[in-house]
Amino acid sequence: VRAATSLAGVQFVDDWLAVPIDRYGRADLVPAPGLLSIGDAAAFIDPFTGSGILLALESAKIAAEVVAAHMLGGNVDRSLPHLAMAYRERYASAMNRRLQISALLRRTAFVPMLGEMAVHGLALSEKLSWRLAAATRGRAS
Repeated sequence: VRAATSLAGVQFVDDWLAVPIDRYGRADLVPAPGLLSIGDAAAFIDPFTGSGILLALESAKIAAEVVAAHMLGGNVDRSLPHLAMAYRERYASAMNRRLQISALLRRTAFVPMLGEMAVHGLALSEKLSWRLAAATRGRAS
């Protein structure tokens, strides 16, 4: 109802343009030696979580920090495989939990009775709703 009200006066000026999403979740973080995937190339999170841009910015930050440490490292192994391993580890530490929670939310949303129960349950607890939203952004405290 809220969306219908908000979009009541919308006028289409052209055809919709869209890119199909083959799959959600993590992709190959290091598709070739010396190449690090960031943003949607690294992982595509469900759009309904509203955290896709955040994921892209955070993955870019992680990549930049890993590359800087790699370039400036004194006695540290400076090989490309070491860089790739460091990026995979930092990325997993920062992103795995939120990607798993988003995948669980997506599966729940596509089982009508389960999705409906989840919505009603979350409506009963504002605190739980906020915690779940924060968990898709990496802050589940």
